[in-house]
Amino acid sequence: MENERRVQQKAPAGRYALLDELRGLDLVSMMLYHACWDMMFLFGIWMDWYAGMPEHCPQHSNLKPLHE
Repeated sequence: MENERRVQQKAPAGRYALLDELRGLDLVSMMLYHACWDMMFLFGIWMDWYAGMPEHCPQHSNLKPLHE
């Protein structure tokens, strides 16, 4: 195994690392947003900080939690 050639992996040409990182951050934030939505509107776990400003998110303006 000492003669095994090591290959360094590089990003393919034409890719921007910053855009990939921002895309990953966007995916994580979307997963957290949808997890919070599920907790509020499917499981009835009230979070004031999440429901406090529906005017900032048009999707929340017409929704009410199930436990009201």
